[in-house]
Amino acid sequence: MRTFLIAFILSILGGGLGFWRAVSEHHRVGDVIGDDIDLASLLKAETEVDPIRLKETASTGVVSPDSIPKVEVLGGTELDFGTMKVGTERFHAFRIKNSGKAPLELAVKGSTCKCTIGTLEKSKLEPGEETEVKLSWKAEGILNDFSQTATIGTNDPRQLEVLLTIRGKIGRTYILKPEELSFGDFSARDSFTKTFQLFSCEETPLVLNAYWADADQPLVKVESEVRKLASNEFPEVADARYVADFKVNVSPGLPAGPLNGQVFVEVGPEKTPLSLRCSGKCVSDLRIIPSSNYDPKNNLLSMGKFLSVEGGFKRFLIGARNSGDRKVELKLKKILPESLKDSFEVEIGEPTDNNSQTLFPVTVKIPKGTPAFNRGGTSPTNFVKLFFETNLDMSNEISINLRVVVEE
Repeated sequence: MRTFLIAFILSILGGGLGFWRAVSEHHRVGDVIGDDIDLASLLKAETEVDPIRLKETASTGVVSPDSIPKVEVLGGTELDFGTMKVGTERFHAFRIKNSGKAPLELAVKGSTCKCTIGTLEKSKLEPGEETEVKLSWKAEGILNDFSQTATIGTNDPRQLEVLLTIRGKIGRTYILKPEELSFGDFSARDSFTKTFQLFSCEETPLVLNAYWADADQPLVKVESEVRKLASNEFPEVADARYVADFKVNVSPGLPAGPLNGQVFVEVGPEKTPLSLRCSGKCVSDLRIIPSSNYDPKNNLLSMGKFLSVEGGFKRFLIGARNSGDRKVELKLKKILPESLKDSFEVEIGEPTDNNSQTLFPVTVKIPKGTPAFNRGGTSPTNFVKLFFETNLDMSNEISINLRVVVEE
């Protein structure tokens, strides 16, 4: 009983002592909501990782809230330049203000982008003072969205770095829509028209010359009409001032097989070159029946490499649909480029007939002693092209591209 009484008295004394200490602490610091913040420790930690330091009170080494600067970017830290034409440059001056009660120190730390940061007018701002830093951006590339940041270091413990962001889009002076024109599958007996548009962001009237790339193909004609755009007529190209409406008119009789052509456009006094790729497939009474190493999409037969002293050959078939009682005849029309026509011997063998078509075996030879040449690239302009013609009334021509290299 005695032991219990002693423990009870001690617990009462301990609780009273704790209450007295709590009341004393309350009178000293007042009410606090949430966790206490040791400002001196926070500032000490920040200054250990950043070269711009807050000044401490000389007598106590403790930072007073009244000695803290506050960085503020007037108008916001981001700017949208909108759409910029290639080659143009824009500038923006971000205004920085010290909204705190102590001097604000600033330093340009650099950027992670291709924009250029100018120098600060002032690197130290007294309370209420302002300064500016310029960012410039040069539009390079085509139709790319950009968003870049530059970094300004500060001695504001709440914001040791300020990220200044510029964003926008790089547009072209001239814009083709669509960027590729598909003819799809079409009959050699059909005539049709495909359309596209060219938009100009220049203030001066649009002047151009347009034509089908293959000058030897009279069955494809290009027409164009230029007009000034009405306000907001095409919101997706809001910067455009003029538009050219194009028509690609195709007449019956195109060669059978894949079509891979281009419309060439020369724009403005400088004749800036533009091109629009056109693709499709002409279905007719003639067709290439491939051997090995034939790419039907590009109508391309890869013959490979040959030594000049040995020569070589490659074979394939041309099929012609039989029409009435007329016997189908096939012959070589021409070889392009003409400078290589003597480097090939083309033999058309005896045809075989069945109920629906006539098959012609074709052998392309590289004679021994042929001078070296290289037509092994990937561009259609680098290929050798063979043209064949028949005595059919419609779609009487067919061609094939050759990729071939002759080495010494």
